[in-house]
Amino acid sequence: MVEVAITLVQHPEWARGPAFVKGDEVVLDESRAERYWLHEPEQVERMAFDLAAIGLYRSGRDPQQAVAFVRRYGLLWHGTNAQGSGECRESLDNWWHEAGKLYTLLLTSVRLGEAMREGSATPVRRHFEELGIRFETDEAYMMAATTAAANLINQGMQDTKWGMEVIAPGELRLTYYPPNLVSAAYANLGALISKRVEFKECPGCGRVFLPVSGRQKYHDRQCATRARQRRWKRDASANG
Repeated sequence: MVEVAITLVQHPEWARGPAFVKGDEVVLDESRAERYWLHEPEQVERMAFDLAAIGLYRSGRDPQQAVAFVRRYGLLWHGTNAQGSGECRESLDNWWHEAGKLYTLLLTSVRLGEAMREGSATPVRRHFEELGIRFETDEAYMMAATTAAANLINQGMQDTKWGMEVIAPGELRLTYYPPNLVSAAYANLGALISKRVEFKECPGCGRVFLPVSGRQKYHDRQCATRARQRRWKRDASANG
């Protein structure tokens, strides 16, 4: 089988900067926004995982997470073309909805990866049973999880445009052009999932992340430290 290389070509510019919450919207301060290039794969990858993390509601929905995201990456759908229009604002409900779907995709992928490595459908079965969904066979569980992941990626990339990029005389490469940050996030995660890159769920906070090694358990050092402190307090209380 011939392998096909597909490259992400991000829109030329996006806008990011200070933001604030007004009513039920997050608003970019257009007067202080800066234009920047979002084209490095690692940068798009961080953006995708940071957006998915907003969909983790263990401590409730925090609008300040959206504000911090806009400062670092920008609004999800309004980029440089919207600057100066007074329309650089987006519904927080839409943010929660998109972030929640992205987190669902990552968590489903985590369970699928665990199942494939273990040679057992148990992680996927438990995932669905926690949601109150049951199937008759292990194969049905695996197919349901795989189909759900594919559907989420397809929905997230539905506005993405495809084209050909000239590499050299006589050499072309298939590329895709996400028109906004949501499409870029799904395109990046879809590429990782298709390559069977391993995702992990942080036991400390529930965030899904890309481990830098097979031994990494928590998504960052701060989360690992907090987890150790919780264990120390729990052990101290048990021994006291």
